[in-house]
Amino acid sequence: MKTFYSKGKKLSEEITEYYKGAVSYSFANKLLRKKDVKLNGVRVKTDQKTLVGDKIEVYVENQEGIHGQLVLSHKKARILKS
Repeated sequence: MKTFYSKGKKLSEEITEYYKGAVSYSFANKLLRKKDVKLNGVRVKTDQKTLVGDKIEVYVENQEGIHGQLVLSHKKARILKS
């Protein structure tokens, strides 16, 4: 799980900016749809505006997949955390 703090943008923009090109805008939206993102401790499903300092958690399974893009999953992260 990766945790970082918001700069006051939309969630999808925050995620793509944090991962610096490894995650596309559409992939960030897919993460939101799959509920692999928490905002201030609450799982979110929709892209929404954040406030400066909001805590964002993205569940990370592996650093990179076969195509060089990040592989993210809250299910496997939870299992590894246990």
